[in-house]
Amino acid sequence: MVEYVTRAVVLEKKIWRECDGVIYFFTEDWGLIKARARGIKKITSKLSGHLEPGDLVLVRLVEGKGTWVVDALKEREIKIGLPSLQVVRFLASLWQRDDDVFGKLLKGGVLEKDFLSHFGFNHRFSKCQVCGHSKPDFFELENHDFVCRICSPSLKIEPDKVICI
Repeated sequence: MVEYVTRAVVLEKKIWRECDGVIYFFTEDWGLIKARARGIKKITSKLSGHLEPGDLVLVRLVEGKGTWVVDALKEREIKIGLPSLQVVRFLASLWQRDDDVFGKLLKGGVLEKDFLSHFGFNHRFSKCQVCGHSKPDFFELENHDFVCRICSPSLKIEPDKVICI
């Protein structure tokens, strides 16, 4: 078993099975990490309040059969929008340290466009993937496609997987 202790920003928290959860962190030392947390949906959970999206936490992770959250302590809440956190969660590579992204997350107030540009998806130089329109309105996170307002209804994209530009 390997144990990691680091500061991290919570990007996303999903419920997994009945009471457990999957947490996406962007850590200071190792970049994006996906970890499971036991019992975070239980009323007696001591971890749940410390693992909300947008929180800067000191987290202890153990890697055995997967990566597990053992302990977390919230330092402060970061003033950053959920769409910006989603961009980092979908575009950052697992276990790849990125000091620029972590610094921007700590600073807060960074727009989704800035994170898209950082990861190589600058909207100024892009076109709609469907019709070729030169000014796309949306960025689809799963397929990494720019889409204009006219073409977006035909693609039936889930609202939480799209960023408005």
